[in-house]
Parts: sequence; C-alpha cells; structure tokens
Amino acid sequence: MADYEKMYRLQSAPTARNDGSGCVDHDIWMDYRLEGSDDPWAPVPNKHKTISVPATDIEAALGSGTNSQKVTAYKQALATNLNTQPEPITSWTLTQVEAQLDANDLAQAALGTFLQFVDDIGVSFPVRFAV
Repeated sequence: MADYEKMYRLQSAPTARNDGSGCVDHDIWMDYRLEGSDDPWAPVPNKHKTISVPATDIEAALGSGTNSQKVTAYKQALATNLNTQPEPITSWTLTQVEAQLDANDLAQAALGTFLQFVDDIGVSFPVRFAV
C-alpha cells in the first residue's frame, strides 16, 4: 500500500460558542497526499470535525512563551479537547487513517478492474441483473 503524509487543516477562523459553554469551535479537517510527492493536499473522507476548546485552555496556551511555544500549546489544546464537543471524534489516529486510505486504494483498484471487465464484455450502464 502507498504511504501518505497527513496534516490537519483549520478551515476557517474559530468561532465563540453562544451556548454558555465558554468554548471556541474550530473547524478541523484532515488532509493527505502521497508521501514525498508534490501532489496537492486532499481531504481524507469523513475526517471533518468541530473541536470545541474551553476559553481558559486557549488563554493559557496563548498566555506566555515564544510564538513557537504558543503554537505548540494551542495544538495541544486542540488535541486535549478532541471529545469536548457533543460528537466524539473517532478513528483519527494516524494508524486508522492510514488503514482507511489503504482500503480506499484497494476499492479504487477493484473498481478499475470491474470497469475494465464491463468494458471488455461490451456492457453499458445501467446493467439489470438478478442474483
């Protein structure tokens, strides 16, 4: 299977919640591309979530240190609060994402084999059949 580079993307400026939770929502996507390639980054299917971070965590992350330390602390605040919002984030470990991308590659290859077979036997869609 192919190896992939994976990155997170903050899609837009975070927004303050107005439900009394004291949290700030972050629109996060996971992107990927073939490892070592210059291909454009593409979103990993079904890896788009809102991460709610308490305002106190944000203030603490940005409260002191160098800009680099603040960035690191902010990323840690996002990671720490993956499940703060009502919908928990599941299957976002790098191993799980790699398995998903590998399975997508297998499905794409199988589709190509099937479409070639359909073309070889001269069938066109829609195809009616009984099992």
